[in-house]
Amino acid sequence: MNIVSSTIEKYVGGNAISPKKKIKIIRNIVSTASPATDEVVHSLANIAPEEIYINSFTDKEKKAYLIAKTHLETSFSLSRSNGFIQFATK
Repeated sequence: MNIVSSTIEKYVGGNAISPKKKIKIIRNIVSTASPATDEVVHSLANIAPEEIYINSFTDKEKKAYLIAKTHLETSFSLSRSNGFIQFATK
């Protein structure tokens, strides 16, 4: 278990949480961090919301994402997709 996972684990006490909740926890930790938690802050700050979103995909969604990414190439933008916008705002 890495430092990011162990820190989130402390906040949720072993309960399963959604990726959206993880983003909120990360933002809260980063905004209230003390100098003693610099390593955690730097680790958490490097997790992109897009990465959390992609990790929440089902197998079918992953296949669709990879097809869109490979076929559309530079025309595809995950951060501007409807699914990601809905994910980030909830």
